[in-house]
Amino acid sequence: MSTSTSEEPPAPDQPRSVFRRIQEVHRQRSWGGLFAFYSGIITIGIAAIGLFISCQANSIAQEDSQSRAELELAKVTAGLKGIPGEITGFGKEEKIEVDAAHIAVTVRNLENAPSFISKATLVFSEGGRLYHCYPEDGAIQFTGHYTFKIPQSQIIKGSNWNAEWIYRVPFNLSAEVTYKVPPNDYQKFLLSVGPETSTAADAPWYAVMDVVLEHDDGKTLRFGPIAVIGPGDEMTPEGDEWYIGSYASPTYRECMKRNAALVSELVNTPSVVASTELTSLDRTLDKYR
Repeated sequence: MSTSTSEEPPAPDQPRSVFRRIQEVHRQRSWGGLFAFYSGIITIGIAAIGLFISCQANSIAQEDSQSRAELELAKVTAGLKGIPGEITGFGKEEKIEVDAAHIAVTVRNLENAPSFISKATLVFSEGGRLYHCYPEDGAIQFTGHYTFKIPQSQIIKGSNWNAEWIYRVPFNLSAEVTYKVPPNDYQKFLLSVGPETSTAADAPWYAVMDVVLEHDDGKTLRFGPIAVIGPGDEMTPEGDEWYIGSYASPTYRECMKRNAALVSELVNTPSVVASTELTSLDRTLDKYR
């Protein structure tokens, strides 16, 4: 009885491993082949290393760019604070301290790299002066060294008696600033704003605005609205209330009633951050409503 065996069919070609390819090249003992083979491996290795380094550099650059853009508003308040200024009139000029509206901003850096704020812009949506309820005129003028000076050219109507001055809105005022926010930390700074020129007889000025901070290669952080007010003739803040002078005129109370309505409108602007003095003036004017 005979047995027969059949040969196994040849296995299909399999991709040769790099190790087997090295063995074959060495068995062939071809110096040209060896040189070409190893040159190819070295070239591929260098290209892979270069690609890896390039990808890592791009990743680091992208992460650095993103880290410098991650600012958020932590807190914002507003109120009056004294700053250097000048008063002029009757042929003389004197250095004084003037009350300026200040916006106190606290920002938070969420990333592991420092952030740099380079520009601040105020975007005004409303502004002007309250109704002037006193028939007075003042030759004395004063101004302050504000971060932002509201130019006189923005006034579009009004007079010094029983009328409201208003600003041409919307308009923007910008200033170059330099603030560094440390990594994973907070930074607080003040922005002051006020009229380019005021007189001793002016009614209190007011404004409603947004703040836009430019940082880290053109990234922006915007917040608001913020409403502020400054002192004026016969209307000045004193502690938690305002001193308001009285005048024996048939139109005086009606004039103050209009001021009460205007201030109430300002403090009730949706989502507004009202300055300390604006809210206290609103309370003081309750008696005229």
